[in-house]
Amino acid sequence: MLRITQSPSVQLITINLEGKLLAPWIEEVRAAVAVAQQQGAVRLNLHELSFADHVGVELLRELSKKGVQRIGSSAFIEGLIAAADHVA
Repeated sequence: MLRITQSPSVQLITINLEGKLLAPWIEEVRAAVAVAQQQGAVRLNLHELSFADHVGVELLRELSKKGVQRIGSSAFIEGLIAAADHVA
């Protein structure tokens, strides 16, 4: 299960991801980011994200390349992203 919430501000919208970022939730996250980007800059708060499968990791990498900032991610999540960076 993945919970997606937003914390809007004037200059920056923070999208909080809690739980597990798995393939079934990718399009929901992508859509939430797209909507938020229409309002301004976006960052992802990954403090409560406990796992991401390979599709979730790819989404996080893709969003980072598009300028979406990541904050609060655990060493585990950053390790998954770093491992995917080395493979790509």
